[in-house]
Amino acid sequence: MKLAQLKSLGFFFYFSRTKYWNSQAQQTDIKRELKRLNAKIDRERVRTDLLETQISILLPDLRNTLRATVDAKKQTDSVAILLINRIILCRTRFGFWKTSQFILIDQF
Repeated sequence: MKLAQLKSLGFFFYFSRTKYWNSQAQQTDIKRELKRLNAKIDRERVRTDLLETQISILLPDLRNTLRATVDAKKQTDSVAILLINRIILCRTRFGFWKTSQFILIDQF
């Protein structure tokens, strides 16, 4: 073999070996990255499951609280309406038409 052929053959082996090691290193990096991403996905799944559990626990309590608040508001509104009706009844019965207290009621 001639010297030029040996050099090109040596370069070919060097290039092939370097390419092989680079591909092995890239595969190792890819495997590491894949493991890292899978671990990140698993952490997010655990976090999502925890949030779903907390929501399923808190949602019924929130519904009950909302219902109680709505019922209390209805009761307060009905008491206010009864008071206004009673004031109007007293006003018409006793002839108090334009006192300062009733001017505010007229605005409603």
